[in-house]
Amino acid sequence: MSTRARFAPSPTGPLHLGGALSAVANRRRADWLLLRIDDTDAGREVEGACEAIVADLEWLGLGWEEGPVRQSSRIERHREAARGIGIEDTEGAVRFGTLTLLRPDGTPTYHLASVVDDHDFGITHVVRGADHRANTELQQELTRALGFE
Repeated sequence: MSTRARFAPSPTGPLHLGGALSAVANRRRADWLLLRIDDTDAGREVEGACEAIVADLEWLGLGWEEGPVRQSSRIERHREAARGIGIEDTEGAVRFGTLTLLRPDGTPTYHLASVVDDHDFGITHVVRGADHRANTELQQELTRALGFE
């Protein structure tokens, strides 16, 4: 079986050392690599950061088979998934239990977009920093709820 991984930085500034290490680890372990830009929170995006991250990855000699794919280009897919399992609250957000899937403006949150995109791109392995360890159980629960297992 082919190993499919992704490196998914947020365009909130330049590539940092931890991100570079994660990118190298993903590239070394994967037969196929997606460069995904996690840009679902437009308010945090820094102008030019995506281009700078891509340039830094290229400078490091890292390649990828697909991307860069911006999560913001897949909003309709994320909305479709959220509406399949979530309930709209009085403020207009779509929630799954206590977890917000879609903000009141209809934009997806990190957890939803990440799970949907990992599924749709056939990601088999996720290598990331310990700072994301707490996300794993929540994302596994979303994976099951969406019927992706």
